[in-house]
Amino acid sequence: MNVGSYALFLDALFQCGFLGFAILDPVDFLALQCIRKSLHDLPGSNFLASWDFTSDPHNFAGVYCESDRVVALNLGDPRAGSPGLTGRIDSAIGKLSALVELSIVRVRI
Repeated sequence: MNVGSYALFLDALFQCGFLGFAILDPVDFLALQCIRKSLHDLPGSNFLASWDFTSDPHNFAGVYCESDRVVALNLGDPRAGSPGLTGRIDSAIGKLSALVELSIVRVRI
């Protein structure tokens, strides 16, 4: 396989989603950023540590996606003794139009 054919093959894989990497819908991405800015871990909690927007939001704690849309958001850590979160949930949560499940666990909002 020459270089040109290899590049076309890789392009086809990306377009068909065979490599398993999905890009989050931009509206959902911005909504998650607003939600993250409005909530804070209580001392002793690190629930939001994985919410690093330089990485794939599909891997954020409590964020569940189907394809490029957020379908479930579970805020807080259900483990006994976990301090939880504090803050106010940003109104941008309303922009998550595919959201069908919202769980709030041990959150001081």
